Amino acid sequence: MAKEINKKVKLILQQMIDGRKNIIKSCAELSALRLAGYDFIYYDFDEYYCQLQQYPLPEQYHRWEKRALEIKLKELDELKDKVIILSMALLEEIN
Repeated sequence: MAKEINKKVKLILQQMIDGRKNIIKSCAELSALRLAGYDFIYYDFDEYYCQLQQYPLPEQYHRWEKRALEIKLKELDELKDKVIILSMALLEEIN
């Protein structure tokens, strides 16, 4: 079981780093796994997920006013860089 979780976490991290997976959804998954007892996942992902909940998911973009969305996406990009750095650190640690 632990090997499967390790593999799942690596996949989430790698997809997030590569830009193939949304960081909000990824942080939600990592946070849920941590809450399920996999404490090798950094607590920081919980904190980032809390911050990221104020940003729209791609499937919600069409509901937003254009200028407000641009502002939110710019803010999201700043957080994204921090999450990616954290993801690379955890990936390196568990490899």
